[in-house]
Amino acid sequence: MTRVNRPVTYLTALPLLLLLVVDVLSANGQSFDCRMASTAIEKSICADEQLKLLDAELAKSYHTAIKQIEPEGEKAIVTTQRAWVADRNRRCATGNSDCLAQEYREREEILTALLARGSAENPVIDAADPAVLLGSWTVSSFAGDPSPSGPLTPVAAHLPPPGAQITARAGELCIVAPPQAKLCSKFGLAIEPQSSESQHQGKAPTGDGVTMLTYFDGKADFELVAGPLQELAATSVACEAAARNCRRITQRWLAASPDSTIKTFHLFTASSGR
Repeated sequence: MTRVNRPVTYLTALPLLLLLVVDVLSANGQSFDCRMASTAIEKSICADEQLKLLDAELAKSYHTAIKQIEPEGEKAIVTTQRAWVADRNRRCATGNSDCLAQEYREREEILTALLARGSAENPVIDAADPAVLLGSWTVSSFAGDPSPSGPLTPVAAHLPPPGAQITARAGELCIVAPPQAKLCSKFGLAIEPQSSESQHQGKAPTGDGVTMLTYFDGKADFELVAGPLQELAATSVACEAAARNCRRITQRWLAASPDSTIKTFHLFTASSGR
């Protein structure tokens, strides 16, 4: 059984001193200068090569996100990063290495999911909340429409074929079978706000589910819906020859590993109060 994680929300009321921690990069790429380390957390990071690497990677992801997010989303990135520093300091006050590593990996996962929606060709990322697809999945046959008079060809460039086996992690999706469909691609998910307008545009109803737009190598493609019963459905348009008789198609993605899940993050909505 898959599960859709509760949205992650970060607090925003912070002491002024914390605001200085994430706004500059040190010469070695970290979020602070180890020569100035004074707290238990800073000393633990500087004494552990793995933690130093995690800190440098997160600092890089954070500053990349600031540069690539559209202007209206920049404040949310800054606010949630500062809030993350406060949470990290509170939860790992003694400087425990395992605690710090977990905190860094969880925040990096969120920023990786966000940055996966951008590319050199499409560098600007919109301020839609990110999500992460994890684990292994099996793709079912097309369903939900009357039988066509001819074979259907999906309009979406990356919609996996029926029967495909998929593995996913933050920032990447791979089709591992069948052999002729194998590929790995940079992959991100943007949560689409539900509205009555979506229904008027012919989008699939989601009930209490979460609708996400998929991005492959920075380009939007098909929708992925996590339903109220925690099922996944990929929805797109497919056409017969010469783009005739187009219709909306649906694939069910079935969990194929214990870690199969979708994590959703309120990165922007929590900060803006939307």
